[in-house]
Amino acid sequence: ASAEGAAAAADGDAGDDDGAAAELARWDPTGAALYLHAVVAAAGTAAADAPLDATASSGRAALRAEASALDGAARLALGCALGAPLLQGRGGLARRGHALVAWGVAAAGGDSGAASTVVVEGEAAATASAAVRALLAHMASDPDAGERSAAYKTLQAALGVWAPAARFAELRALLRGCPFPNAAALLLHRLKEEHVRERGDGSGAGDGAFGGAAVAELAEEVLEVQGEAAPSRCLDALVGALNLLRF
Repeated sequence: ASAEGAAAAADGDAGDDDGAAAELARWDPTGAALYLHAVVAAAGTAAADAPLDATASSGRAALRAEASALDGAARLALGCALGAPLLQGRGGLARRGHALVAWGVAAAGGDSGAASTVVVEGEAAATASAAVRALLAHMASDPDAGERSAAYKTLQAALGVWAPAARFAELRALLRGCPFPNAAALLLHRLKEEHVRERGDGSGAGDGAFGGAAVAELAEEVLEVQGEAAPSRCLDALVGALNLLRF
């Protein structure tokens, strides 16, 4: 089935009741993402446990029930896998992708702190990484300020699903490939927060994943890369990197 019918089908009779896998398999990847969004996501928050209305189809009910039963790691993988392609679209399509990623991150316990209840690795980490990159581009380009702010909050939370060393590697990769100076400045701020958190009481330089030497080296790299562009275009990133070096 095509993507055009997916969201509408989620609000009507889906036909079969063979479970979530069979229900999603009826659609192409974009259609499956739209269908899942219509069933379990609302305004970027987890809604899988909300009660079904009386007209919900058996297929829709099965999908919601099975999605509700997934553990945090599985919801994260599903939300990121289906949300990332939608994030590469525009407008409402991208916002639905954001909502799916936020649904998965919330289930995984991701937050803007140092860690979440789920730590991703292997294939799951690659799936989450692709979603984070798509989310970063959406955050930097969506014309709505409220959506940009919400996407930044989701990005912050999503970074919490990596263990510290892997989180530093993810931030480094994001900064190296980030074409958006404003977004790069926000990533540098997160890098600073991680360094402060790791340093604890502030009495030492820290020797963990976000130790002073590693953070300074990455800040210098950002200065070198961003410095090749016109200063008026990358001022936020340059100031962020300089502030990090001064800290």
